[in-house]
Amino acid sequence: MKRAASAAGVLLSTLALFSLLARVQPFDWASAFLDRAFHAAPKWTNVENLYRDPETQEISRGDHPLASFAVLAKYWEAHPGVPRAVFIGNSQMLTLTLGPGEAPDREPGKTFVDLIADRGRQDGKFLAYRLSAGGMSYEEALWYVYYLLTVPEIKPDAILVQINYQFFAQYGVRDGMLELLKDRRFLDKIEQAAAAGMPYSQIFAVSLARFRSLVERATSVATGGGESDASHAAPSTSGRLAGKLENAVRDRLQSLPELKGSVAGKKSFLEMLYRFRLYIFRVAPSSARSISGPRLLQSRSCLEAMAQICRDDHVRLMLFHAPLNPDVKLYGTPQDKREHYAFVRDLAARYQIPVGEFEEAIPSQYWGKILNGPEVLHLGRAGQTILADMLLDMLAKNAGGKWTYAVQ
Repeated sequence: MKRAASAAGVLLSTLALFSLLARVQPFDWASAFLDRAFHAAPKWTNVENLYRDPETQEISRGDHPLASFAVLAKYWEAHPGVPRAVFIGNSQMLTLTLGPGEAPDREPGKTFVDLIADRGRQDGKFLAYRLSAGGMSYEEALWYVYYLLTVPEIKPDAILVQINYQFFAQYGVRDGMLELLKDRRFLDKIEQAAAAGMPYSQIFAVSLARFRSLVERATSVATGGGESDASHAAPSTSGRLAGKLENAVRDRLQSLPELKGSVAGKKSFLEMLYRFRLYIFRVAPSSARSISGPRLLQSRSCLEAMAQICRDDHVRLMLFHAPLNPDVKLYGTPQDKREHYAFVRDLAARYQIPVGEFEEAIPSQYWGKILNGPEVLHLGRAGQTILADMLLDMLAKNAGGKWTYAVQ
């Protein structure tokens, strides 16, 4: 009897604690207090109502790209003979942070790739598509390029890849992108890349192993050999009073909105910790860094592979240095910047790749703020328009005569 009372007491106390946290939301309060104390920009300047169009964007941001590519194939099939360009990059392509004097708009916010796609669809002259995700790595960019060139229905005429120093620090392929391996043609390509002995090959091999593990697990569950279920772990106690009380309270807990919102609670906690890191310890995303070692080597080898396979498949590859807020310093040393640009120039010369020199092209008045500091990569509305115009001009000059109408 004491055991039953103890089990019920623990579970009821847990329920009360979760209910209190859900209603009081202490982490949100702490974050709001820190924002006020350190004069953060209003939340509405980081636009959340963003434009979404599955015909011009991979809208899952790398979580479920297979469905997006199916939509893309169908859309491109309905527009035969129209030039096609795919833009690949990180969150700069999918984030809009309002600059000084820019007010909220009732319409969904559009980034520079959205503006380029609009321009092309005005008179049906060209098609543009965005492949982007926060924290994208160059292994993921290469993964996408392999897929684009393997599946004829979505093979573009031009691929424009965003280059910025921060991009080189990322590595690996996220689980959501593994589903593309369901296409046997693409699976064969990645198996070849994993066995090629290149710096990125090991990461591709690890991704293949993860994919096969997920397939085996799904097959096991489908054939009745699934993983053990916690609800069957201790049947011997389920008939006792303590077990009955525990199961009843557990069922009640699982049905509560407070527990269903636990993911949001975790996010709230992490956002509070981020503010402590930014405000108190002054460690920001814009903190200067030096990138070296395996990560730099792997990222560079991915760009080299993109250049090679695009040339082999007669797809026009273009690179552009992503605009950087003039008020931000990302390079740890001047030598870091010199080596970064030297690598891109050498790659471009060997493969005859056009490079857009946009890193210093957009003045600070076109950038917003991230909390209480300058935004690093995410442009305001006017800045997005400036970048769209520069890229359209680059397309017109470097992708062949059929793109000349891109510039108005």
